[in-house]
Amino acid sequence: MKFAINISFVVPALIVISASIWEYSPIRTLETLKSRGVATEGTIVGLRTVKPRRSVVYKLDYQFEAKIGSSAQSATYQGTDDTSFDILQRSKIGGSVPIVYDPQDPKTSIENIEDKLHHRYIFRVFVIMLLFSLGFWFFVRAVMWMPVDRRFYRERYLLRWGRAAPATIVHKSEYLLRNGLTRAADVTYRFTDAEGKVVEGLRRRVLTGEAGMSGNALKVWLSPTALFDPRNSAKNMLYPATFLDCISPDEET
Repeated sequence: MKFAINISFVVPALIVISASIWEYSPIRTLETLKSRGVATEGTIVGLRTVKPRRSVVYKLDYQFEAKIGSSAQSATYQGTDDTSFDILQRSKIGGSVPIVYDPQDPKTSIENIEDKLHHRYIFRVFVIMLLFSLGFWFFVRAVMWMPVDRRFYRERYLLRWGRAAPATIVHKSEYLLRNGLTRAADVTYRFTDAEGKVVEGLRRRVLTGEAGMSGNALKVWLSPTALFDPRNSAKNMLYPATFLDCISPDEET
């Protein structure tokens, strides 16, 4: 298998990035209102409680006068905005309400009680930055674990369909892991496939020293065996499989 990636990281990354894109449009609207919005007074024409599914949303309907383009004529525009229960209780139909609207498109507006425009903008920016950060983190983790996933799928395939052949360890390169205590080695091995061809393979991070005197590492040192794909012996591994005992990318030197 040439490409494998951990779906447990990819799916959250895609969800978070999609949510970030969904949040982008409201932020653009708020940025427009902050940069060129015009403040005016509007009139409350409706106070509503909406219950979509199990939540409760409070709505404030308003209208205001705004000029039509660069002309002296004005028109009445209407808008609806979410509000809080406290503001809903304090407001009344026919009362005044501060409005900020886009002079180039007065249909784009927001009621600005208690400087809502500023607070909503700050909150939206924080949310989108958080979502992008989470999406980037999930993506990086998925990329980091790609080598581990590739090894898992390769080992699973060879354990199910591969052929076994005695192997000989011809070289090992030892080093300390990041913890500074455990020793491991990258092992070069050779075996003869079903067609009589001598094939060489590499097994990384085989535990040595005291840590290598038990479990799968001990089997590698005492009785090295290669599993290979009968259709292509270049695809091979040193048995036993090490995926469950493999070292995560975070521990590599």
